[in-house]
Amino acid sequence: AAVVVVVAAAAAAHGAAPARQGTDTSMLAIKAIERGDTSVTLRGTLGHDELAPLAARLGAAVARSSTLQSLRIVNRVIGTVGVSCLCTALMIPATPLRKLTLERACLSHNSLRALAAALEHNDCTLRVLSVSGNAIGDNGLKLLASA
Repeated sequence: AAVVVVVAAAAAAHGAAPARQGTDTSMLAIKAIERGDTSVTLRGTLGHDELAPLAARLGAAVARSSTLQSLRIVNRVIGTVGVSCLCTALMIPATPLRKLTLERACLSHNSLRALAAALEHNDCTLRVLSVSGNAIGDNGLKLLASA
C-alpha cells in the first residue's frame, strides 16, 4: 500500500494554519507507517517548533516498521534532528527500508554527515538514497559517495 500525505495544499484548502496542518499530516504519515504501509510520501511544510518531536516519532515509527520499504520526504525541512532519527532507524538490523528520498529537504552538512555514517553502518540495508533538490555541494557529494 502507498500513502501520499500532502501538507501545503490541504492547509490552503481548509484555511488551516500550515504548522498545525503539518502536524496533522505528519501524524497521518506516522500512522500509515505504523499500520504496515510499504510506501509513504510526506510533502509540504512544517513549523520549526514541530521538527524535533515529530522527527523523533517518525524515526521511531520507521525503526519499528517491519514493512516500510520506501519513504519519500519532499519539500519539507526535516532538520538535522529529523535526519538523525531516520539514520538511527537505518542502522537497525534487517530494516525493510530500501529507498529513502529527501527531496528539497534543506539538508545541512551535519545531515549529510549523519546519512554518510548510517550508510557506512554494516546493518544498513538502504539501496537508494535520493537527495535531489538540496544544495549539498561538492563536499556533501563527496561525503555520501565515500560512504
